[in-house]
Amino acid sequence: MGEQELLVKLGQALARVARPHPCDEAIPDDVRAILLQVDVPWQEGTPREALIQSLWARKRSLLEVTPPTAA
Repeated sequence: MGEQELLVKLGQALARVARPHPCDEAIPDDVRAILLQVDVPWQEGTPREALIQSLWARKRSLLEVTPPTAA
């Protein structure tokens, strides 16, 4: 998976995990699949706040390495 595709997947996961949800709602299966693809550690019961922090940390690490594209 290329860096751009990885950034897109991280953005998708962030959008899904950070949206409002009932307190007892489980992480959807499609989001779990994305977490596995982008190598973000996750276990049943991991708070969404922790997932958001992990996703942002992973995205920031990629953005620091990836130079901006010319406009």
